Amino acid sequence: MMDINKNQELIKLERFIKNNFDDYSYFHFAITNFSFNSNQRNPLLSTKINHYKSENSITFTFTDFDFFTMSDESNVPFFEDTSVYSFSVVSVMKNSKFIGLLNENGFRATKNNNWNDGLIFRILAQNYFIDIYTTKFPEISYSS
Repeated sequence: MMDINKNQELIKLERFIKNNFDDYSYFHFAITNFSFNSNQRNPLLSTKINHYKSENSITFTFTDFDFFTMSDESNVPFFEDTSVYSFSVVSVMKNSKFIGLLNENGFRATKNNNWNDGLIFRILAQNYFIDIYTTKFPEISYSS
């Protein structure tokens, strides 16, 4: 299981956001690029976000995940859960209601069939959000 409280990438992300943006509520950011390569052996999911007042960007790259959903921000309450970590554009959740919904409908297609081994990593920006079920933190890169 990933240790959220001591994750150095999340600490670095918070510092970058606080140091580079005056307003860091999620609605000050937009998802400006999203790509999924659909290669089953070497999957890659990449999400780039930008702040409305800056050229600085943050890119989240996932190489190990079981599924993702992308939706309009108006659907966030449907997926609302208790976060184990939340700051600005990122939330990390365990025991998601979404996973409960999948379980109730017979979907058990995780790599090891144990939903408790992973987390939902949410990237929430103005207009859209992405939920990624993963057992590994993404690589986070910054451009300034």
